[in-house]
Amino acid sequence: MISRRAWQLAMLTLFSGVFAYAPLARAQTDVTNDHVFCASIVAGSIKFSPPLTGTGNVPLTVKVKGKLSGCSDSDHGTIKFIDGKSSFKGTLTGGTVNNCTLIVGSPPLAGTITIKWKTDPTTPITPTQTIVTVPALAVSSIPYSAIGTNYSITHLGTPNTAVSSTGAFGGGEGGVSSASDNVSSEDLATLLNACGGPKGLKKVTIGIGTLSNG
Repeated sequence: MISRRAWQLAMLTLFSGVFAYAPLARAQTDVTNDHVFCASIVAGSIKFSPPLTGTGNVPLTVKVKGKLSGCSDSDHGTIKFIDGKSSFKGTLTGGTVNNCTLIVGSPPLAGTITIKWKTDPTTPITPTQTIVTVPALAVSSIPYSAIGTNYSITHLGTPNTAVSSTGAFGGGEGGVSSASDNVSSEDLATLLNACGGPKGLKKVTIGIGTLSNG
């Protein structure tokens, strides 16, 4: 029969081995004051409620969302972002109506956009999200000419009214230099035709876009 002492030593040896091989938690990198740039916006959209029409005169709500790829942190270059896993989502309201003039102009929309950052488990970060506060006149849309066709490009942030942010990637200045450019998948004529149609324009699909924070 095994002695009590031998049993205790056996258990101690077993659990010592378990703890010895337990993976250590990786240290999180503080990115509060860092700067991030994302070269691609994928699966992005700008939705209008109610839809935009040529005679629209109803208070408007705009919802934006999308996923981010090609992201890099210029302050901590070893951080690895997972393409297509970081995402943004937000709601903008106030001061404007559901009229087609919104496609080209500077509507006084305001609200917040939340960006959730996803990095490789080998390079964890803290905080893991950014809350962007969008003041009135921070958004503008203008025609954008490419490959012989006009599209709509929507710009957020400077040189328009600056946004601000809390959480990750504030750049040490509260995110006031943050900006984003989004070019529509649909050409400008298609957007205007939808506005003049019986159902109005419900959504603009983001074809290409970039985002910088901090």
